[in-house]
Amino acid sequence: YEPVVSGKTIFVGSMVSDSVTAYDTESGTEKWRFYTEGPVRFAPIAYKDKLYFASDDGYLYCLNAENGSLIRKFLGGPSKKKVIGNDRLVGMWPIRGGPVLYEDKIYFAASIWPFMGIFIYAIDADTGDIIWNNSGSGATYLMQPHSSPAFAGVAPQGYLVATADKLLISGGRSVPAAYDRNTGQFLYYHLNKYGKTGACEVIASGDHFFNRGTTYKISDGIATPGAPASVIADDVIIGKKLNSITANKFDPETKKVRRLWQRQAPSHLSRIHIKAGSRLYGSGDEGSIFAIDIPLENDGLKVSWQAKVDGKVWNMLSADNKLFVITLQGSIYCFADQKTEPKHLARQIKPLPDSSNHWKDKTKQILETTDQKDGYCLLLGLGSGELLFQLVNQSDLYIIAVEPNPGKIEAIRHRLDEAGQYGTRVSIHYGDITTMQLPPYMANLIVSEDLDAAGFHKGSTFIERVFNSLRPYGGTASFSIPQSKHVVFFTQAINSKLPGCSITSLDGLISLTRKGPLPDSADWTHQYGDSANTV
Repeated sequence: YEPVVSGKTIFVGSMVSDSVTAYDTESGTEKWRFYTEGPVRFAPIAYKDKLYFASDDGYLYCLNAENGSLIRKFLGGPSKKKVIGNDRLVGMWPIRGGPVLYEDKIYFAASIWPFMGIFIYAIDADTGDIIWNNSGSGATYLMQPHSSPAFAGVAPQGYLVATADKLLISGGRSVPAAYDRNTGQFLYYHLNKYGKTGACEVIASGDHFFNRGTTYKISDGIATPGAPASVIADDVIIGKKLNSITANKFDPETKKVRRLWQRQAPSHLSRIHIKAGSRLYGSGDEGSIFAIDIPLENDGLKVSWQAKVDGKVWNMLSADNKLFVITLQGSIYCFADQKTEPKHLARQIKPLPDSSNHWKDKTKQILETTDQKDGYCLLLGLGSGELLFQLVNQSDLYIIAVEPNPGKIEAIRHRLDEAGQYGTRVSIHYGDITTMQLPPYMANLIVSEDLDAAGFHKGSTFIERVFNSLRPYGGTASFSIPQSKHVVFFTQAINSKLPGCSITSLDGLISLTRKGPLPDSADWTHQYGDSANTV
Protein backbone atom coordinates (compact mmCIF):
# COMPACT_ATOMS: atom_id res chain seq x y z
CA TYR A 1 0.00 0.00 0.00
CA GLU A 2 1.13 3.55 -0.81
CA PRO A 3 -0.71 6.00 1.51
CA VAL A 4 -0.38 9.77 1.71
CA VAL A 5 -1.23 12.16 4.55
CA SER A 6 -2.83 15.58 4.37
CA GLY A 7 -3.61 17.41 7.60
CA LYS A 8 -5.20 14.94 10.00
CA THR A 9 -6.17 12.40 7.35
CA ILE A 10 -4.29 9.48 5.84
CA PHE A 11 -5.56 8.26 2.44
CA VAL A 12 -4.98 4.61 1.55
CA GLY A 13 -5.57 3.18 -1.91
CA SER A 14 -6.25 -0.54 -2.26
CA MET A 15 -5.35 -2.84 -5.13
CA VAL A 16 -7.46 -5.53 -3.43
CA SER A 17 -10.82 -3.84 -2.84
CA ASP A 18 -10.57 -1.25 -5.65
CA SER A 19 -10.98 1.62 -3.21
CA VAL A 20 -9.50 4.62 -1.43
CA THR A 21 -10.17 4.96 2.29
CA ALA A 22 -9.62 8.02 4.49
CA TYR A 23 -8.63 7.46 8.14
CA ASP A 24 -8.18 9.90 10.99
CA THR A 25 -4.47 10.13 11.89
CA GLU A 26 -5.18 10.55 15.60
CA SER A 27 -7.66 7.74 16.19
CA GLY A 28 -7.23 5.51 13.14
CA THR A 29 -10.99 5.48 12.59
CA GLU A 30 -12.40 5.43 9.08
CA LYS A 31 -13.79 8.71 7.72
CA TRP A 32 -15.01 7.57 4.28
CA ARG A 33 -14.42 5.04 1.54
CA PHE A 34 -14.72 5.42 -2.23
CA TYR A 35 -14.83 2.51 -4.69
CA THR A 36 -13.61 2.47 -8.29
CA GLU A 37 -13.94 -0.32 -10.88
CA GLY A 38 -10.33 -1.49 -10.74
CA PRO A 39 -7.32 -1.81 -8.42
CA VAL A 40 -5.81 1.42 -7.05
CA ARG A 41 -2.07 0.70 -7.20
CA PHE A 42 -0.43 4.12 -6.76
CA ALA A 43 -0.32 6.74 -4.04
CA PRO A 44 -3.05 9.38 -4.23
CA ILE A 45 -2.20 13.07 -4.66
CA ALA A 46 -3.54 15.44 -1.99
CA TYR A 47 -3.95 18.87 -3.59
CA LYS A 48 -5.62 21.69 -1.65
CA ASP A 49 -9.12 20.34 -0.85
CA LYS A 50 -8.97 17.63 -3.53
CA LEU A 51 -7.67 14.08 -3.76
CA TYR A 52 -6.50 12.70 -7.12
CA PHE A 53 -5.72 9.04 -7.78
CA ALA A 54 -5.49 6.56 -10.65
CA SER A 55 -7.14 3.17 -11.13
CA ASP A 56 -6.71 0.14 -13.36
CA ASP A 57 -10.21 0.88 -14.65
CA GLY A 58 -8.53 3.54 -16.81
CA TYR A 59 -9.76 6.62 -14.95
CA LEU A 60 -8.04 9.37 -13.00
CA TYR A 61 -10.40 10.31 -10.16
CA CYS A 62 -10.78 13.63 -8.34
CA LEU A 63 -12.60 13.57 -4.99
CA ASN A 64 -13.52 16.05 -2.31
CA ALA A 65 -10.83 15.18 0.26
CA GLU A 66 -13.09 16.04 3.20
CA ASN A 67 -16.03 13.75 2.46
CA GLY A 68 -14.93 11.49 -0.42
CA SER A 69 -17.56 12.70 -2.88
CA LEU A 70 -16.71 12.52 -6.58
CA ILE A 71 -15.86 15.84 -8.25
CA ARG A 72 -14.84 14.46 -11.65
CA LYS A 73 -13.13 11.53 -13.32
CA PHE A 74 -11.00 11.48 -16.44
CA LEU A 75 -10.79 8.58 -18.91
CA GLY A 76 -7.17 8.13 -19.95
CA GLY A 77 -7.67 5.79 -22.89
CA PRO A 78 -9.68 6.16 -26.11
CA SER A 79 -12.70 4.10 -24.99
CA LYS A 80 -14.38 2.34 -22.06
CA LYS A 81 -13.57 -1.18 -23.30
CA LYS A 82 -12.92 -3.77 -20.61
CA VAL A 83 -10.49 -6.67 -20.50
CA ILE A 84 -9.49 -9.39 -18.04
CA GLY A 85 -6.16 -8.44 -16.44
CA ASN A 86 -4.54 -9.94 -13.36
CA ASP A 87 -7.73 -11.99 -12.83
CA ARG A 88 -9.82 -8.80 -12.70
CA LEU A 89 -12.10 -6.94 -15.10
CA VAL A 90 -10.21 -3.70 -15.79
CA GLY A 91 -9.98 -0.98 -18.40
CA MET A 92 -8.20 -1.91 -21.62
CA TRP A 93 -5.96 1.13 -21.04
CA PRO A 94 -5.25 1.06 -17.26
CA ILE A 95 -3.41 3.99 -15.72
CA ARG A 96 -0.04 2.50 -14.79
CA GLY A 97 1.96 5.70 -15.17
CA GLY A 98 1.42 6.81 -11.58
CA PRO A 99 0.33 10.47 -11.24
CA VAL A 100 2.72 13.18 -10.08
CA LEU A 101 2.01 16.80 -9.08
CA TYR A 102 4.25 19.69 -10.13
CA GLU A 103 3.40 23.42 -10.14
CA ASP A 104 -0.39 22.89 -9.90
CA LYS A 105 -0.36 20.38 -12.75
CA ILE A 106 -0.90 16.62 -12.61
CA TYR A 107 0.87 14.28 -15.02
CA PHE A 108 -0.09 10.64 -15.63
CA ALA A 109 -0.04 7.98 -18.34
CA ALA A 110 -2.60 5.38 -19.44
CA SER A 111 -2.00 2.02 -21.19
CA ILE A 112 0.73 -0.57 -20.75
CA TRP A 113 1.06 -1.87 -24.34
CA PRO A 114 2.72 0.47 -26.88
CA PHE A 115 0.98 -1.23 -29.83
CA MET A 116 -2.39 -0.21 -28.31
CA GLY A 117 -1.29 3.39 -27.89
CA ILE A 118 0.21 5.20 -24.92
CA PHE A 119 -1.66 8.25 -23.60
CA ILE A 120 0.27 10.79 -21.54
CA TYR A 121 -1.47 13.81 -20.03
CA ALA A 122 -0.84 17.05 -18.23
CA ILE A 123 -3.97 18.47 -16.60
CA ASP A 124 -4.73 21.52 -14.50
CA ALA A 125 -5.10 20.36 -10.89
CA ASP A 126 -7.65 23.07 -10.09
CA THR A 127 -9.99 22.66 -13.06
CA GLY A 128 -9.15 19.25 -14.53
CA ASP A 129 -8.66 20.84 -17.96
CA ILE A 130 -6.19 19.18 -20.33
CA ILE A 131 -3.02 21.26 -20.80
CA TRP A 132 -1.44 18.82 -23.26
CA ASN A 133 -1.55 15.17 -24.19
CA ASN A 134 0.80 12.92 -26.14
CA SER A 135 -0.77 9.87 -27.76
CA GLY A 136 1.73 9.35 -30.57
CA SER A 137 4.91 8.06 -28.95
CA GLY A 138 3.72 4.47 -28.47
CA ALA A 139 4.48 3.65 -32.11
CA THR A 140 8.07 4.93 -32.15
CA TYR A 141 10.43 3.09 -34.52
CA LEU A 142 13.43 2.35 -32.33
CA MET A 143 15.92 -0.36 -31.42
CA GLN A 144 14.60 -2.99 -29.03
CA PRO A 145 16.58 -4.77 -26.28
CA HIS A 146 17.35 -7.60 -28.73
CA SER A 147 19.08 -5.04 -31.02
CA SER A 148 16.44 -5.12 -33.72
CA PRO A 149 14.29 -2.13 -34.71
CA ALA A 150 10.51 -2.22 -34.27
CA PHE A 151 7.56 0.05 -33.67
CA ALA A 152 7.31 0.19 -29.88
CA GLY A 153 7.62 2.91 -27.30
CA VAL A 154 7.65 3.33 -23.56
CA ALA A 155 5.27 1.08 -21.62
CA PRO A 156 4.42 3.09 -18.48
CA GLN A 157 4.93 1.02 -15.33
CA GLY A 158 5.59 3.10 -12.22
CA TYR A 159 5.43 6.64 -10.92
CA LEU A 160 6.11 9.53 -13.25
CA VAL A 161 8.80 11.96 -12.10
CA ALA A 162 8.51 15.68 -12.86
CA THR A 163 11.47 18.07 -12.89
CA ALA A 164 11.81 21.72 -13.91
CA ASP A 165 11.68 20.92 -17.63
CA LYS A 166 11.45 17.13 -18.00
CA LEU A 167 8.87 14.43 -17.35
CA LEU A 168 10.36 10.99 -16.76
CA ILE A 169 8.28 7.90 -17.40
CA SER A 170 9.50 4.60 -16.00
CA GLY A 171 8.84 1.47 -18.02
CA GLY A 172 9.17 -1.40 -15.57
CA ARG A 173 12.51 -3.06 -16.35
CA SER A 174 13.56 -0.46 -18.94
CA VAL A 175 15.25 2.84 -18.16
CA PRO A 176 12.88 5.83 -18.10
CA ALA A 177 11.84 7.79 -21.16
CA ALA A 178 11.92 11.59 -21.11
CA TYR A 179 9.37 14.13 -22.35
CA ASP A 180 9.28 17.89 -22.30
CA ARG A 181 7.21 18.70 -19.21
CA ASN A 182 5.82 21.92 -20.65
CA THR A 183 4.78 20.65 -24.10
CA GLY A 184 4.64 16.83 -23.88
CA GLN A 185 7.15 16.43 -26.71
CA PHE A 186 9.00 13.10 -26.73
CA LEU A 187 12.74 13.60 -26.10
CA TYR A 188 14.56 10.27 -25.65
CA TYR A 189 14.18 6.62 -24.67
CA HIS A 190 17.33 4.43 -24.56
CA LEU A 191 15.55 1.09 -24.66
CA ASN A 192 18.25 -0.82 -26.54
CA LYS A 193 21.30 0.91 -25.08
CA TYR A 194 20.52 -0.09 -21.48
CA GLY A 195 18.29 -3.11 -22.14
CA LYS A 196 16.41 -4.47 -19.15
CA THR A 197 18.57 -2.81 -16.51
CA GLY A 198 15.94 -0.36 -15.29
CA ALA A 199 13.29 -0.44 -12.58
CA CYS A 200 9.96 1.24 -11.87
CA GLU A 201 11.41 3.36 -9.05
CA VAL A 202 12.90 6.65 -10.29
CA ILE A 203 14.11 9.67 -8.30
CA ALA A 204 15.66 12.89 -9.61
CA SER A 205 17.80 15.75 -8.34
CA GLY A 206 19.21 18.69 -10.23
CA ASP A 207 20.63 17.48 -13.54
CA HIS A 208 20.49 13.77 -12.73
CA PHE A 209 18.06 10.93 -12.15
CA PHE A 210 18.62 7.61 -10.43
CA ASN A 211 17.25 4.25 -11.47
CA ARG A 212 18.18 0.83 -10.09
CA GLY A 213 21.53 1.90 -8.69
CA THR A 214 22.66 3.84 -11.77
CA THR A 215 22.95 7.60 -12.24
CA TYR A 216 21.85 9.22 -15.52
CA LYS A 217 22.01 12.77 -16.88
CA ILE A 218 18.54 14.24 -17.28
CA SER A 219 19.65 16.24 -20.30
CA ASP A 220 20.25 13.20 -22.52
CA GLY A 221 19.55 10.08 -20.42
CA ILE A 222 23.14 8.83 -20.62
CA ALA A 223 24.61 6.96 -17.64
CA THR A 224 27.30 8.79 -15.69
CA PRO A 225 29.39 8.10 -12.58
CA GLY A 226 27.26 8.88 -9.57
CA ALA A 227 26.43 7.87 -6.05
CA PRO A 228 24.03 5.51 -4.29
CA ALA A 229 20.63 7.17 -3.93
CA SER A 230 17.90 6.12 -1.51
CA VAL A 231 16.42 9.53 -0.74
CA ILE A 232 16.97 13.09 -1.97
CA ALA A 233 16.47 16.12 0.25
CA ASP A 234 17.54 19.70 -0.51
CA ASP A 235 19.67 18.41 -3.42
CA VAL A 236 21.55 16.15 -1.02
CA ILE A 237 21.61 12.54 -2.21
CA ILE A 238 21.66 10.03 0.62
CA GLY A 239 22.17 6.35 -0.01
CA LYS A 240 23.32 3.11 1.56
CA LYS A 241 26.01 0.98 0.01
CA LEU A 242 27.32 -2.13 1.72
CA ASN A 243 27.82 -1.14 5.38
CA SER A 244 27.98 2.63 4.90
CA ILE A 245 25.59 5.55 4.56
CA THR A 246 26.81 8.39 2.36
CA ALA A 247 25.59 11.90 1.64
CA ASN A 248 26.62 13.41 -1.70
CA LYS A 249 25.91 16.44 -3.82
CA PHE A 250 26.56 17.15 -7.47
CA ASP A 251 28.88 20.11 -7.97
CA PRO A 252 27.52 22.17 -10.93
CA GLU A 253 30.97 23.66 -11.64
CA THR A 254 33.02 20.47 -11.75
CA LYS A 255 29.99 18.34 -12.78
CA LYS A 256 31.22 15.70 -10.37
CA VAL A 257 29.89 14.14 -7.19
CA ARG A 258 31.07 15.87 -4.03
CA ARG A 259 31.05 13.75 -0.86
CA LEU A 260 29.52 15.53 2.14
CA TRP A 261 29.93 12.72 4.63
CA GLN A 262 30.15 8.97 5.00
CA ARG A 263 29.39 6.98 8.13
CA GLN A 264 29.18 3.39 9.26
CA ALA A 265 25.58 2.21 9.00
CA PRO A 266 23.84 0.79 12.08
CA SER A 267 23.99 -2.97 12.29
CA HIS A 268 21.07 -4.75 10.56
CA LEU A 269 19.93 -1.61 8.69
CA SER A 270 19.05 -2.76 5.17
CA ARG A 271 17.21 0.20 3.64
CA ILE A 272 16.75 3.94 4.07
CA HIS A 273 13.19 5.01 3.29
CA ILE A 274 12.89 8.75 3.99
CA LYS A 275 14.51 11.85 5.47
CA ALA A 276 12.28 13.93 7.74
CA GLY A 277 13.59 16.88 9.71
CA SER A 278 17.07 16.05 11.01
CA ARG A 279 16.60 12.30 10.85
CA LEU A 280 16.73 9.39 8.47
CA TYR A 281 14.23 6.57 8.87
CA GLY A 282 15.07 3.08 7.73
CA SER A 283 14.27 -0.57 8.24
CA GLY A 284 16.04 -3.86 8.67
CA ASP A 285 15.30 -7.52 8.78
CA GLU A 286 12.30 -8.96 10.62
CA GLY A 287 10.40 -5.67 10.84
CA SER A 288 12.99 -3.54 12.65
CA ILE A 289 12.72 0.27 12.36
CA PHE A 290 15.52 2.79 12.84
CA ALA A 291 15.32 6.54 13.50
CA ILE A 292 18.82 7.90 12.79
CA ASP A 293 20.09 11.41 13.59
CA ILE A 294 21.93 12.98 10.65
CA PRO A 295 25.52 13.59 11.80
CA LEU A 296 27.05 17.02 12.36
CA GLU A 297 30.72 17.61 11.50
CA ASN A 298 32.72 14.70 12.90
CA ASP A 299 29.89 13.03 14.83
CA GLY A 300 28.95 9.46 14.08
CA LEU A 301 25.47 8.24 13.22
CA LYS A 302 23.24 7.98 16.26
CA VAL A 303 20.14 5.82 16.42
CA SER A 304 17.57 7.94 18.24
CA TRP A 305 15.10 5.12 18.69
CA GLN A 306 14.25 1.70 17.39
CA ALA A 307 11.04 -0.25 17.12
CA LYS A 308 9.73 -3.45 15.65
CA VAL A 309 6.66 -4.33 13.62
CA ASP A 310 5.26 -7.62 12.40
CA GLY A 311 6.23 -8.38 8.82
CA LYS A 312 8.56 -6.75 6.30
CA VAL A 313 8.61 -2.96 6.03
CA TRP A 314 7.61 -1.75 2.56
CA ASN A 315 7.34 2.02 2.90
CA MET A 316 7.39 4.95 5.32
CA LEU A 317 6.07 8.49 5.41
CA SER A 318 6.31 11.31 7.92
CA ALA A 319 3.43 13.74 8.51
CA ASP A 320 1.34 15.28 11.30
CA ASN A 321 4.31 14.80 13.71
CA LYS A 322 4.00 11.07 13.20
CA LEU A 323 5.85 8.31 11.39
CA PHE A 324 3.70 5.92 9.36
CA VAL A 325 5.12 2.52 8.48
CA ILE A 326 3.53 0.22 5.91
CA THR A 327 4.33 -3.49 5.70
CA LEU A 328 4.16 -5.90 2.81
CA GLN A 329 1.59 -7.83 4.82
CA GLY A 330 -0.83 -4.90 4.54
CA SER A 331 -0.62 -3.32 8.00
CA ILE A 332 -0.14 0.38 8.74
CA TYR A 333 1.69 1.40 11.93
CA CYS A 334 1.65 4.92 13.35
CA PHE A 335 4.40 6.15 15.71
CA ALA A 336 3.87 9.37 17.67
CA ASP A 337 6.38 12.02 18.77
CA GLN A 338 5.72 11.11 22.41
CA LYS A 339 5.12 7.83 24.17
CA THR A 340 1.48 6.88 24.39
CA GLU A 341 -0.72 3.87 25.00
CA PRO A 342 -0.91 2.10 21.63
CA LYS A 343 -4.25 1.32 20.04
CA HIS A 344 -4.71 -1.73 17.85
CA LEU A 345 -7.39 -1.42 15.18
CA ALA A 346 -8.47 -4.21 12.88
CA ARG A 347 -11.43 -4.48 10.56
CA GLN A 348 -14.07 -6.79 11.92
CA ILE A 349 -15.10 -9.41 9.38
CA LYS A 350 -18.88 -9.68 9.20
CA PRO A 351 -20.06 -12.88 7.47
CA LEU A 352 -22.47 -12.49 4.60
CA PRO A 353 -26.12 -12.59 5.67
CA ASP A 354 -27.88 -15.93 5.61
CA SER A 355 -30.03 -16.12 2.50
CA SER A 356 -33.52 -17.50 2.22
CA ASN A 357 -33.96 -21.19 1.39
CA HIS A 358 -35.31 -20.13 -1.99
CA TRP A 359 -31.98 -18.62 -3.08
CA LYS A 360 -29.93 -21.37 -1.48
CA ASP A 361 -31.87 -23.95 -3.47
CA LYS A 362 -31.96 -21.86 -6.66
CA THR A 363 -28.20 -21.33 -6.59
CA LYS A 364 -27.57 -25.02 -5.97
CA GLN A 365 -29.87 -25.87 -8.90
CA ILE A 366 -28.04 -23.46 -11.24
CA LEU A 367 -24.61 -24.80 -10.30
CA GLU A 368 -25.66 -28.44 -10.62
CA THR A 369 -27.55 -27.91 -13.90
CA THR A 370 -24.73 -26.00 -15.58
CA ASP A 371 -21.85 -27.88 -13.89
CA GLN A 372 -19.97 -24.58 -13.49
CA LYS A 373 -18.33 -24.08 -10.09
CA ASP A 374 -15.10 -22.24 -10.89
CA GLY A 375 -13.77 -19.71 -13.41
CA TYR A 376 -15.55 -16.42 -14.09
CA CYS A 377 -19.23 -15.76 -13.42
CA LEU A 378 -20.99 -12.75 -14.91
CA LEU A 379 -23.96 -11.76 -12.74
CA LEU A 380 -26.37 -9.36 -14.45
CA GLY A 381 -28.63 -7.37 -12.11
CA LEU A 382 -27.90 -7.55 -8.36
CA GLY A 383 -31.48 -7.71 -7.13
CA SER A 384 -31.44 -8.32 -3.39
CA GLY A 385 -27.86 -9.61 -3.54
CA GLU A 386 -28.87 -13.05 -2.28
CA LEU A 387 -27.96 -14.89 -5.49
CA LEU A 388 -24.57 -13.18 -5.39
CA PHE A 389 -24.00 -14.11 -1.74
CA GLN A 390 -24.94 -17.73 -2.39
CA LEU A 391 -22.62 -17.98 -5.39
CA VAL A 392 -19.81 -16.86 -3.08
CA ASN A 393 -20.79 -19.48 -0.49
CA GLN A 394 -21.49 -22.40 -2.80
CA SER A 395 -18.83 -22.08 -5.53
CA ASP A 396 -15.25 -21.11 -6.29
CA LEU A 397 -16.33 -18.74 -9.07
CA TYR A 398 -14.90 -15.24 -9.32
CA ILE A 399 -18.04 -13.13 -9.75
CA ILE A 400 -18.20 -9.97 -11.85
CA ALA A 401 -21.55 -8.29 -11.22
CA VAL A 402 -23.08 -5.66 -13.51
CA GLU A 403 -25.81 -3.34 -12.19
CA PRO A 404 -27.30 0.00 -13.42
CA ASN A 405 -28.36 1.27 -9.96
CA PRO A 406 -25.44 3.18 -8.29
CA GLY A 407 -27.06 3.13 -4.84
CA LYS A 408 -27.47 -0.63 -4.92
CA ILE A 409 -23.88 -1.03 -6.09
CA GLU A 410 -22.55 1.06 -3.22
CA ALA A 411 -24.53 -0.78 -0.54
CA ILE A 412 -23.59 -4.29 -1.70
CA ARG A 413 -19.94 -3.32 -2.25
CA HIS A 414 -19.74 -2.22 1.40
CA ARG A 415 -21.45 -5.41 2.56
CA LEU A 416 -19.06 -7.62 0.60
CA ASP A 417 -16.06 -5.60 1.76
CA GLU A 418 -17.12 -6.04 5.39
CA ALA A 419 -17.16 -9.79 4.75
CA GLY A 420 -13.66 -9.70 3.26
CA GLN A 421 -14.97 -10.83 -0.14
CA TYR A 422 -14.90 -7.69 -2.27
CA GLY A 423 -12.05 -7.78 -4.74
CA THR A 424 -10.91 -11.24 -3.69
CA ARG A 425 -14.09 -12.98 -4.90
CA VAL A 426 -16.40 -10.31 -6.26
CA SER A 427 -16.29 -7.00 -8.11
CA ILE A 428 -19.28 -4.89 -9.17
CA HIS A 429 -19.44 -2.65 -12.25
CA TYR A 430 -21.92 0.00 -13.29
CA GLY A 431 -24.03 -0.55 -16.43
CA ASP A 432 -25.76 -3.38 -18.27
CA ILE A 433 -24.48 -5.97 -20.73
CA THR A 434 -26.18 -4.37 -23.75
CA THR A 435 -24.25 -1.10 -23.40
CA MET A 436 -20.99 -2.07 -21.67
CA GLN A 437 -17.94 -2.94 -23.77
CA LEU A 438 -17.17 -6.27 -22.10
CA PRO A 439 -14.51 -8.64 -23.42
CA PRO A 440 -15.84 -11.59 -25.48
CA TYR A 441 -15.69 -15.20 -24.26
CA MET A 442 -14.99 -14.19 -20.66
CA ALA A 443 -17.59 -16.12 -18.66
CA ASN A 444 -17.94 -19.73 -17.61
CA LEU A 445 -21.37 -18.90 -16.19
CA ILE A 446 -23.83 -16.02 -16.66
CA VAL A 447 -26.78 -15.60 -14.27
CA SER A 448 -29.18 -12.89 -13.12
CA GLU A 449 -31.29 -12.11 -10.08
CA ASP A 450 -32.91 -9.03 -11.63
CA LEU A 451 -33.55 -9.53 -15.37
CA ASP A 452 -35.07 -6.07 -15.80
CA ALA A 453 -31.86 -4.44 -14.52
CA ALA A 454 -29.85 -6.90 -16.61
CA GLY A 455 -31.33 -5.58 -19.87
CA PHE A 456 -33.57 -8.58 -20.64
CA HIS A 457 -36.25 -6.26 -22.07
CA LYS A 458 -33.89 -5.41 -24.96
CA GLY A 459 -34.66 -8.79 -26.51
CA SER A 460 -32.32 -10.16 -29.14
CA THR A 461 -29.65 -7.55 -28.29
CA PHE A 462 -29.54 -8.92 -24.76
CA ILE A 463 -29.36 -12.54 -25.93
CA GLU A 464 -26.59 -11.83 -28.47
CA ARG A 465 -24.47 -9.92 -25.95
CA VAL A 466 -24.90 -12.65 -23.36
CA PHE A 467 -23.86 -15.31 -25.86
CA ASN A 468 -20.88 -13.22 -26.98
CA SER A 469 -19.60 -13.21 -23.38
CA LEU A 470 -19.68 -17.01 -22.98
CA ARG A 471 -16.44 -18.92 -23.32
CA PRO A 472 -16.27 -21.77 -25.88
CA TYR A 473 -16.53 -25.45 -24.91
CA GLY A 474 -19.37 -25.19 -22.44
CA GLY A 475 -19.83 -21.63 -21.21
CA THR A 476 -23.45 -21.43 -20.03
CA ALA A 477 -25.99 -18.72 -19.25
CA SER A 478 -28.79 -19.84 -16.93
CA PHE A 479 -31.82 -17.65 -16.23
CA SER A 480 -34.98 -18.12 -14.22
CA ILE A 481 -37.51 -16.70 -16.70
CA PRO A 482 -41.29 -16.58 -16.17
CA GLN A 483 -43.08 -19.35 -18.09
CA SER A 484 -45.06 -16.76 -20.04
CA LYS A 485 -41.84 -15.44 -21.63
CA HIS A 486 -40.25 -18.79 -22.55
CA VAL A 487 -41.60 -18.86 -26.11
CA VAL A 488 -40.44 -15.28 -26.78
CA PHE A 489 -36.97 -16.02 -25.44
CA PHE A 490 -36.60 -19.22 -27.47
CA THR A 491 -37.81 -17.45 -30.61
CA GLN A 492 -35.38 -14.55 -30.19
CA ALA A 493 -32.47 -16.90 -29.52
CA ILE A 494 -33.28 -19.03 -32.59
CA ASN A 495 -33.72 -15.99 -34.84
CA SER A 496 -30.35 -14.64 -33.72
CA LYS A 497 -28.73 -17.73 -35.32
CA LEU A 498 -26.01 -17.89 -32.69
CA PRO A 499 -23.26 -20.24 -33.98
CA GLY A 500 -22.76 -23.26 -31.71
CA CYS A 501 -25.60 -22.32 -29.37
CA SER A 502 -27.62 -24.94 -27.49
CA ILE A 503 -30.84 -23.90 -25.72
CA THR A 504 -32.50 -26.00 -23.04
CA SER A 505 -35.32 -25.59 -20.52
CA LEU A 506 -35.45 -27.52 -17.25
CA ASP A 507 -37.36 -26.92 -14.01
CA GLY A 508 -37.99 -23.24 -14.72
CA LEU A 509 -34.44 -22.49 -15.89
CA ILE A 510 -33.55 -21.61 -19.47
CA SER A 511 -29.91 -22.24 -20.38
CA LEU A 512 -27.84 -21.06 -23.35
CA THR A 513 -24.63 -23.04 -23.82
CA ARG A 514 -21.80 -22.34 -26.27
CA LYS A 515 -20.98 -25.83 -27.52
CA GLY A 516 -17.60 -26.68 -29.00
CA PRO A 517 -15.04 -24.20 -30.35
CA LEU A 518 -15.57 -20.72 -31.73
CA PRO A 519 -16.79 -20.60 -35.34
CA ASP A 520 -14.27 -20.01 -38.10
CA SER A 521 -13.90 -16.45 -39.35
CA ALA A 522 -16.12 -17.00 -42.42
CA ASP A 523 -19.06 -18.21 -40.35
CA TRP A 524 -18.54 -15.44 -37.79
CA THR A 525 -18.42 -12.72 -40.44
CA HIS A 526 -21.57 -14.12 -42.05
CA GLN A 527 -23.40 -13.89 -38.73
CA TYR A 528 -22.04 -10.60 -37.34
CA GLY A 529 -20.57 -8.63 -40.26
CA ASP A 530 -17.02 -7.57 -41.02
CA SER A 531 -16.63 -5.78 -37.67
CA ALA A 532 -16.53 -9.21 -36.01
CA ASN A 533 -12.98 -9.62 -37.28
CA THR A 534 -11.83 -7.15 -34.62
CA VAL A 535 -13.27 -9.17 -31.72
